Amino acid sequence: MAYAVDWAAQAEDDLGRLDPMDASNVLDQVDRLADNPGGLSSPPGFPHPEGLWKFNFWGRDDSRRNYFTVLFSWAKTDDRLVIVGIGVVRY
Repeated sequence: MAYAVDWAAQAEDDLGRLDPMDASNVLDQVDRLADNPGGLSSPPGFPHPEGLWKFNFWGRDDSRRNYFTVLFSWAKTDDRLVIVGIGVVRY
């Protein structure tokens, strides 16, 4: 079962700050996450807030090593994920 995805204002702002290729990758990865949030995510640890889940993945572009974290709220009894923030570390 694919979960519906809602975007918090902060996550929309985060997505808007990414270059188009990175933003496209994030959207593709969020689609994957919606299909299997329990299998692709983990509870966050420091420095992320409690009560949220995190989903980490590498960027597509081999010339830059981008590591993304998508923070979201989700309960197994819900039918939707709420994306609350997107972070990227560039190596």
